[in-house]
Amino acid sequence: TFTIALATNTPNDGEAEITVPVVNTDNARIKIEAVNNIFFDISNADFKITSVLLPVKWLSFTAQKLNNYSVAINWSTTNELQNSHYELERSADAVNFNKIATVNAGNAPSKIQEYTFTDYKVTAGANYYRIKQVDADGKSNYSAIAKVILQSDAFTWSVLPNPAKDATVFLARKA
Repeated sequence: TFTIALATNTPNDGEAEITVPVVNTDNARIKIEAVNNIFFDISNADFKITSVLLPVKWLSFTAQKLNNYSVAINWSTTNELQNSHYELERSADAVNFNKIATVNAGNAPSKIQEYTFTDYKVTAGANYYRIKQVDADGKSNYSAIAKVILQSDAFTWSVLPNPAKDATVFLARKA
């Protein structure tokens, strides 16, 4: 039986953002089912979910393009008790993430903590961000994933005529 809905009415684009439920199980599976259709698929193997309650409550997380050269990452939390730090991670494919920065946690557990970081080493195309929250005991969890698309400032070149005979013309236009 599948009693917990992870997402509903999502576009059929190959990706969906979900929140993993707070449960402990060794035999979790995911069922993907089309709306108003008989087709469905169930993951082939069991996987394990171990819930860890961490000393942080996520309030918000956003990543937004400032220009084609930088992205502002903002997040806020509350209930930061025994929280050590945050590790900001970036990926080009939303699968393989690399740490790009570490931000120390606040020290006022009962107040809302607001954080910001600017990534100046972005690349053209899709940039995916997530934050790893690490508590004082080394336990950790992740924020949702945020996607920012940056346009390329590259130029495309054309040579006319092609193939060239006696003379050529180079045309450049912004990609």
